[in-house]
Amino acid sequence: MKSRKNAQKGFTLVEIAIVLVIIGLLLGGVLRGQELIDSGKTRQIVNDFNSMTAAYYSYQDRYRATPGDDRVAHGFTNAGPALTATAGNGTIELTGNVFASGTAGENNLFWGHLRYAGFIKGPVDSAANAQANAINAFDLLYGVRPGAGTYGNIPATNVICAAVPYKAAQAIDSNLDDGLPNNGNVRGGNAGAAAPTNVTGAAAVSYLQTNNFYGVCKAL
Repeated sequence: MKSRKNAQKGFTLVEIAIVLVIIGLLLGGVLRGQELIDSGKTRQIVNDFNSMTAAYYSYQDRYRATPGDDRVAHGFTNAGPALTATAGNGTIELTGNVFASGTAGENNLFWGHLRYAGFIKGPVDSAANAQANAINAFDLLYGVRPGAGTYGNIPATNVICAAVPYKAAQAIDSNLDDGLPNNGNVRGGNAGAAAPTNVTGAAAVSYLQTNNFYGVCKAL
């Protein structure tokens, strides 16, 4: 009888409580870990924006030309002159989708010129690879386009980071500017659940969780 009673005995409240505490700690650790990962990605994008701005002005200082709009090859291996009809007019012209990698537009030559000059990292084994859009920390693309026509009409050449989560978008804007998506040198617009195309929509009024993802633009 005693043996049968012992076999039927279940978990005590203390044991169940201990299991629940362990589960809670594990879930908390997972969520905290994801938060740290996202925070690291956000910092990387902030650093990328700063690095691209520095690269843009360093190129202008060294070659007296705008990357992407430069008429001179400067001895870049594989790059060639890569002339466009508007090369040398001081404006990076947009050809097609701002996120379309490897086209012959000045928005793609921008990446090639900066890579060949050594101002940003990336492959230079061929012109096509060198001209591919840079990739952001969320595995989506950066793009570049002339002023106006982008979120809130930034009146300057700007780099666009495609479709980042709303918390990251707000943190990027707050770190680099004023935290407002429709004001200043950093602006953002609702990108839905996927990367936007030419990002010509109006700037958002505020960064909201309900919009999920935002494209974020920074003036160079």
